[in-house]
Amino acid sequence: MKIEPGDSLGKRYELKMKKLNYTLILSFLLLCSFSITSCHSHKEGDSHEKTEHHHEDDDDEHDHDHEEDDDDHDHDHDHDHDKAGSHEHEGHNHDEDGLIHLSTKQAARVGVEVDTLRRGTFHSVLHVGGKLLTTNSDESVVVANSTGVATLSSATEGSYISAGTLLASISSDALEGGCSFAKSEAEYEAAKKEYERAQALLKDGVISQKRFDEAKLAYQQAKIAYQSQSSHAGSSGIKVVAKTSGYLKQWMIKQGEYVSVGQSIAVVSKNNRLQLVADVPACGFQQLRSFRSANFIPSYGSETYSLDEMNGKLLSYGKSSSSSSFVPVSFEFDNKGNFLSDSYVEVFLLGAEEKNVLSIPLTAVTEEQGLHFVYIQECIGLYRKMPVKLGESDGIRIRVLSGLKEGDCLVVKGAYQVKLASMSSAIPEGHSHNH
Repeated sequence: MKIEPGDSLGKRYELKMKKLNYTLILSFLLLCSFSITSCHSHKEGDSHEKTEHHHEDDDDEHDHDHEEDDDDHDHDHDHDHDKAGSHEHEGHNHDEDGLIHLSTKQAARVGVEVDTLRRGTFHSVLHVGGKLLTTNSDESVVVANSTGVATLSSATEGSYISAGTLLASISSDALEGGCSFAKSEAEYEAAKKEYERAQALLKDGVISQKRFDEAKLAYQQAKIAYQSQSSHAGSSGIKVVAKTSGYLKQWMIKQGEYVSVGQSIAVVSKNNRLQLVADVPACGFQQLRSFRSANFIPSYGSETYSLDEMNGKLLSYGKSSSSSSFVPVSFEFDNKGNFLSDSYVEVFLLGAEEKNVLSIPLTAVTEEQGLHFVYIQECIGLYRKMPVKLGESDGIRIRVLSGLKEGDCLVVKGAYQVKLASMSSAIPEGHSHNH
């Protein structure tokens, strides 16, 4: 049906179509607007997530920086640099390569010393026991200068005494005849009067020369006896003193013992020269002629002493074994170490000299469960633990059988401190004990 434009029905239709077009256009615009908004929101979300991720990365980096700062603060602030510019850290003392970190400052603080290993001479060694004895020329015997009961001083065997030190007092008050000093004084006075009288009689020709000589001799003897006691007389009796300085080696009498004139009371040793007597098993007799010197360690100490550094010399070696199947080898040396006589020692007899031997100081060796280790300096501030196989020792150095080579930079002192550094980040200050 054809609708004319002027018709009312046509107008309504035309109006209806316009509304429909408006609705479609509005819907299309709303849809486009929603799409644009969604895209914009999605982009903003991505940007926000990226921003948040970036902030998280910044936070992580910031936290990491703080952790690194904290780690830096955990390290010692003292850093040492070598000439090549290597940086040493104090704190982490052990890494995955087995290297031990110990800065130059730490090493110096705990007494670590390094030396380059070189081959040299070494002696064959026989390890035995022995004893220190005084020489006869260094001993003096203190004797009683009176008869009576001896009261000993408080000096003990082994103690040092000076010349003039009181060792004993001898009293005869309780004995029959009374005080010997009083008796000698009376005898002296009587002999003196008799001598003076004999002088006058001889002048007058009343007595013979022989009679006068007898009176004179009696007077001189009484005078000597009296003066020898008068200079040492005291309230407790006659004093007996040491004539020389030295060590009280031995008491020859007991407290309260009766003594007579000339009896030995004590032995004093000057201790200037000592003898080292090593007891060599009979099976080592064939080696005796090769021994020319020795090192030893006293039973009351840990330091090793060398006879070569104390003017030592070989005295003799035995030609027969004792009942205990030992042959004595005797040395004499200057007592520069204030040693005690009659003390036992650990002896390292030095025999034939060997050349081109690799040996190290005993101070460089540490021990763990029966195994021996040393420490090598790889470079400034870095050390490595090395197992070694060792041979005989002369008490100062020890032969190296395997594990080291010539030219190695060896820790010769403070090895125990490096060992502690490998186990802990804390290095004890002022501790220098070596094993």
